[in-house]
This record gives sequence, C-alpha cells and structure tokens, in this order.
Amino acid sequence: MIKTLTGPVKASEVSLVAFEHVLCDGACEWGGDDEVSRGNAALDGRVRLEPWKYETALDSFEIAARELAALKKGEVVCDVTTVDEGRDVVGLERIARTVEARVCYGASTSSDCADVERTLRGELGGKAAFITVRWPASPAVAEGVAAASRATGALVVVSLPGENPESHARAAVAAFGEDRVVLRCAWRVDPARLAAVALFVVDGFGRPFEAAFHGIPDSSDAERIRSLKETPGVRERVAGSVGVRHRHQLKTYGGLGYDYARELLTRHGCADVLRNERVLSLLATYEAPLMIKPPETQKLQCSLCGRVFEVPLGQHYAKYDFVYCTRACLARHRRDHAFASDVLQGPRASEQGM
Repeated sequence: MIKTLTGPVKASEVSLVAFEHVLCDGACEWGGDDEVSRGNAALDGRVRLEPWKYETALDSFEIAARELAALKKGEVVCDVTTVDEGRDVVGLERIARTVEARVCYGASTSSDCADVERTLRGELGGKAAFITVRWPASPAVAEGVAAASRATGALVVVSLPGENPESHARAAVAAFGEDRVVLRCAWRVDPARLAAVALFVVDGFGRPFEAAFHGIPDSSDAERIRSLKETPGVRERVAGSVGVRHRHQLKTYGGLGYDYARELLTRHGCADVLRNERVLSLLATYEAPLMIKPPETQKLQCSLCGRVFEVPLGQHYAKYDFVYCTRACLARHRRDHAFASDVLQGPRASEQGM
C-alpha cells in the first residue's frame, strides 16, 4: 500500500507516479533572510520585490488544486518539497481533498535539525510516505536520513543539483544505498551512465527555459524520448515527471502543467515509464494497522469525589481501600485529609468488588 493524504492506495491501482513540487518556496535557492526563505510558502512583499523569488514561489492553494485537477484517478503526486523549501503539509491536505489524484509528501527536516533520524522516523510514523532530501546534504543530515531509511525501509528521494549531477548521484547512492534511493534530476546527463548508478526520475520534459537560463545546451523532448527508447538498460530504471518547480511551468502561467509527461510519454509509446514498478514497490512500504482488540474496561466510582469513571481494567489510581478517578484526587485525599474516611463521597474499593 502507498500512503497518501486521503488514505492508502494499492500499488496495483496506480497508473502514474509523479515526483513534483506542489507548494514550494524557492526563495531558499536565492538566499535572503531566513524568515522568508525557510518554512514559509506564503511569501510576503519582501520576496515579491524580486521577480526570481516570486517566480519560484508556488504558494496558492487554489492554483495548485486547479493544476492538479488535470491528473486522473489512479495517479499519485509525490510532493518532494523539503522543510527548508517551505513544505506545507496542511496546505497539501487541503488540496488533496479537492482533487481526484492522490497526493503524498516526503518526511524532511531543516538543515540544522538536532536529531534528524528521530524527526524523520516520527514523520514516517505519521502521514509522510517517503523521505525527501536536497543534495548535497551535510554529514549529519545524510547520516540521519540513512539511519531512518534503514530502520523503516522508506524510500529516499534525492533532488540533485544541476552542476555535476553524476558525481553527486554516486555520492548520494553511497550514502543511502542503491536499493532504497531514487535520484531526481533534469535530463542533462548521459542516461545510461546515470541509470547504471540507481533509479532516477527524469524531470526535464517541457523545460527548455531551464537549460537556457543555466547556459546548458538543451535537447528537445523528442530527443529525450529517443534516448529513452534506444539506450539499453535505461527504460526500466526511469520514472518520468515534468518536474514542476516554477510558476512558468503551470498552465495558469502559460506552462505545460503536471500532466504533460503523461501526454508526451503515452503519445510516444512509453507509458510504462509513468509507473515504474521498482519505484512503486519502494513507495509501497505502508502497512495498514492490524485491528487490535480494545482492552477490557471497568466502571468505578471515585471514593473521594464520587465521580463515576471508566478505565481499562486495573489501570486506576488506588491507595489502601480507596479508589480514585484521577491522580489529583489521590493527592488531595493524602495531603488534605491524611486518607481520613469521614470525607468520602463514594464507596470504598472493597464495596465495588475490588
């Protein structure tokens, strides 16, 4: 089962897995004061004065819900936004309740978290479905992520930088292990060489602007598709995503939207890349809790105050031949009355069959 914000879904029922940003504050890429650039998807006027920071802010619930409405039932969007990038779990839950597609998110910590492993394991025990981390990470973060992944079996999704992605990919695999990691990068490298390292998510479709901005020679989507089809050993180790990160990628602002990878890959006969079986198996670590028989309970009456209360069998406060509804009643009986019997407003323990 894959854990999502609207309940678990069977991996066999999933037709697409997309690793994207849904709500995100890209100001962390551009520097600036920490109050704005960390943990705050709702950016204020200071950021909006700088166009690039505004462009990298995905901070509208309404727009996000409208964009994700293009995805269908059976499709899963994995939000890879980290805490430092402005992850907003409450906002994601609000969006997830309004769309047909399933939405899940990754466990994450801030870069200066004191106990990375404990924090991640706590989130994975809650609603988080995997671990997400930006690379390169500090040694403390990398060690904590690796430990949490080993302990829980959780998938680690690593977002690689645009510079020297191959060397960073090998470092990430060395840190987290090939069997539990998925690398996320734009298609700017030799796919055969990267596929030899680990599973990876291609999020370079429909993003010519990015290559132009970074001064990188861009290849068309058709060339990417041809490489995907013709390079041996690549297709089964790739998961295709658009890689939404900036506003210009959204249909609202003239972009191609979250469903572009589905349309492109299906049109070229590569629909299998949309639901990579290995990625699904790594995501499907959630197990529905077993139905545990509720403990037997008993109704009692507090010897001091007379209040009737219900507790699991044998888990009440007691002293001598008295029974108490709370620890406060026991303390008051001892402190104020030295366990005297003339102040009792309820029956003794023996009178209640105990």
